[in-house]
Amino acid sequence: MQMTWSGPAGLPRSCHEQKKYGWYISLGIALLILSAALYVLHFVVFHDAHHIFIYLLGDNAFIPIEVLVVTIIIHQLLSMREKKILLQKMNMLIGAFFSEVGTSLLTLLSDYDPHLEDIRQSLAVTTEWTDASFRSAIRRLKDYGYGVDIRRLPLPVLKQLLVSNRGFLARLLETPLCWSTSRLPPCCGPCFI
Repeated sequence: MQMTWSGPAGLPRSCHEQKKYGWYISLGIALLILSAALYVLHFVVFHDAHHIFIYLLGDNAFIPIEVLVVTIIIHQLLSMREKKILLQKMNMLIGAFFSEVGTSLLTLLSDYDPHLEDIRQSLAVTTEWTDASFRSAIRRLKDYGYGVDIRRLPLPVLKQLLVSNRGFLARLLETPLCWSTSRLPPCCGPCFI
């Protein structure tokens, strides 16, 4: 790749980037020339410079409002849309993790939680559960102090689970989404250490 002049912060820019920004500059210059030509045409037809300057001043006075609309309102809408797309992708990534490794890992680790019996019955989902039952279970889980008795945990079984899913876990780590956000579930972290 050919490097030429430096951009912001002294970073080199490629010819492709120059062409990309050159197109914007060319369009901007063309629009300014078109605007000037239309003002000249208006003057030639109507011979009223006073009218032209009144509207020119009015148009320039409206620029801050246009900037407000474009930069703040439209930018916020695009930002919210981008965040929604990011969350959807993150949910897909989390779903893939739990369908491949996470559920088995949580099942294995929870079996060696010394206080599991304290909450096991309150988490047994039945057909009679309501939204309130689920909210209650979520509150209970948030307050629960998780733990794993490492002395009882069969490390060869844990190793086998992780090694058998090594390819998937490596591909998961290669996903740019893992590195572009800090929302990777905490339970995923130990799998990659």
